[in-house]
Amino acid sequence: MVKFLIGGSPCTHWSIAQSKNRETAAAGIGWELFRNYLIAKDKFMPDFFLYENNKSAAQAIKDQISLELGRPLQYINSALVSAQSRQRFYVHNFGDVPQPEDRGIVLRDILQSTTGGQTIPLNCGKGGKAQCLRATCYKDGMRNLICNTVDRRTCVAECVPVDYKPHKDSDIVITGNSMRCQRRDKKHSTIQGTHVTLPGGKTQTVSVAHVPMTFEEAGALQGMTPIYKVEGGKITVKGQEYEIDLPDGFYIIRKLTVTECCRLQTLPDDYCRVANKTHAYMGLGNGWTAEVIIHLRAGRVPRGG
Repeated sequence: MVKFLIGGSPCTHWSIAQSKNRETAAAGIGWELFRNYLIAKDKFMPDFFLYENNKSAAQAIKDQISLELGRPLQYINSALVSAQSRQRFYVHNFGDVPQPEDRGIVLRDILQSTTGGQTIPLNCGKGGKAQCLRATCYKDGMRNLICNTVDRRTCVAECVPVDYKPHKDSDIVITGNSMRCQRRDKKHSTIQGTHVTLPGGKTQTVSVAHVPMTFEEAGALQGMTPIYKVEGGKITVKGQEYEIDLPDGFYIIRKLTVTECCRLQTLPDDYCRVANKTHAYMGLGNGWTAEVIIHLRAGRVPRGG
């Protein structure tokens, strides 16, 4: 039997994302958590071991980890095998394992449409990659995705599959749960020549009092998902305008789905089928990119191990 120890202590206290009380020396809570890996290694004496953590840990900590495990650090960015940039270091006794080949996967390649419309990735990093998946991504809303103009998080814009052709004297009005065409003079009469094309090709005339399509009918997510109008490179959120790189139109702005996050970590689409959404996001954000581990394991560990 081949014994294989694989693990990675929480990076919470070491990551550069830790704005307060970040540990930069081989001491403290973060180091005590790492020592539990050493205890397991000493107890079980594995034939092969693999340890992982965040590249942004202080160099003094990484040097001491390398010393304790007796092996050099190997840096791999998950961007080589997935659609996200995820900088990590690995320590193992697999020998000299080369870097994975770049598969050229970008975020656009792994998106799914929840409306039937075009999906457009927003706030991507270099080369069209998603930012590093975080355990707290389940909290992301418009404040993180659009309203934070300094550090916007990766998200998706979905075109609402509705072709509005308003009369020159009318406006598209978006309310809490619907969209409609309204004359600027507020008269309750049919606006001749104003049509809305529903999914499937059905066309109908729109009047001021008529609600042509609810969000569910537009193919949106369950519940009343807000739809935003983009015009002239601007989007309005709660009365405030923000710049956005989208063509004019109507969009749902959303965080990545659980399925898309599974794909970022190169896992099967249904990997989190037994978990609720919050726990799925947390687990995936704390997890590893599977194809990186497979690549490292393929270096030396016997297939039957």
